[in-house]
Amino acid sequence: MSPSKRRLWSLAGPAALALAVAALLVQLVWALDAPVKTDYLPFATGARVLQSDPGCMYCQDVQASQQAAILGYTPTAGFPKPFVNPPLVAWALQPLSGLPLRTGLVALLAVLLAALAASLLLAERLLPRDWPDGKRIVVAAAGLISLPAATALGLAQWAPLLVLAALGALALLRRDRAVAAGVLLSVLLIKPQTVWLVLPALAAARSWRVLLGVAAGAGGWLATGLLLVGPSQMLQLPRLILERHVGEATRTAGLPGLVSDIFGSGGAAFVAAVAMGLLALAVLVRVRGVLRGRPAVAIALGVAASLAFAPHVFPDDLMLLAVCAVMWAPMAPAGAIAAMLAVSAAYQLDGWLPSPLAHLTPFALLGVLVGMALSLRARGAEGVPVATRTRLATGEARRATTAPS
Repeated sequence: MSPSKRRLWSLAGPAALALAVAALLVQLVWALDAPVKTDYLPFATGARVLQSDPGCMYCQDVQASQQAAILGYTPTAGFPKPFVNPPLVAWALQPLSGLPLRTGLVALLAVLLAALAASLLLAERLLPRDWPDGKRIVVAAAGLISLPAATALGLAQWAPLLVLAALGALALLRRDRAVAAGVLLSVLLIKPQTVWLVLPALAAARSWRVLLGVAAGAGGWLATGLLLVGPSQMLQLPRLILERHVGEATRTAGLPGLVSDIFGSGGAAFVAAVAMGLLALAVLVRVRGVLRGRPAVAIALGVAASLAFAPHVFPDDLMLLAVCAVMWAPMAPAGAIAAMLAVSAAYQLDGWLPSPLAHLTPFALLGVLVGMALSLRARGAEGVPVATRTRLATGEARRATTAPS
């Protein structure tokens, strides 16, 4: 790389970090100014209900009673904000449940900021080491702390922890620890809509050990849920989720939200999501040869497809595009950076446009998926790390020598 380009990247890296920090500060100020509007309120509600009445964990009236006690009053609209995460999440939040709302929020935000900082460092380390530091920082920041992704701090949402788990899974795959990577990837099942198409992508890549780890992690979520709240409440959880998500489908950042707006029905978004999911499955079957032996690429494609085609994805969930940036950038740095910046630009423009026209973010999200897929197709087997290519070749040679004549 020429000295002029290195100088350019040395300036771009700090500039990208400064813009990201500014976006995060705006969100943090908003959250601390209005704790009631953040998602920490239902989180605290879930933690208290688990302590007081675990047998009715997902009963709306019980959650409403606890939420009113936390607030000190009963709101006239948008009440209650239900807790819809797995019981283990409520159990993990119990140390904060006895604190005042703002104090608990500050503690959770500190955890999320630490996870975000760790994610930035991990994303930077996953990128090619021969790149200038500034280039790695720009790629990591553009995906991890985009304008929509920064809202995860304003809402006190789980995205920083989820992206840290996903990037950790990529790091484990580089050490050939596939089952452990799958277990870590199962953390994303807190919000299954962010990972629903990752599983068929891993199957298309024949990454059975990763899927085994995901299955083990899913079993952990189910087992702890049954222990904490019992089978009846575990059956009540999906019903509560569905009731809430259908009504919010028009606000999704994915393409089904556009369909919902056109037809004026939240149910239409779910029908569209099913159709898009089936189309994604067909494409995955067609490209299974390219994905074989490349679980990290399959995860990145699956995350992008999950976000683009889910009926219930919000801007904060787009922080997971950092996984796509890390895998796409080594194949096509300019395309990856441009696509991540386009997501921020589309999100900002949607905030200025009239509501009927504010649908640029889903198309920018689709652009990430299509751009990454095209780069993968163009690179073919070149995108497979050398170590992985060696293992595949060795395995094929071993099978050939042991096959019966």
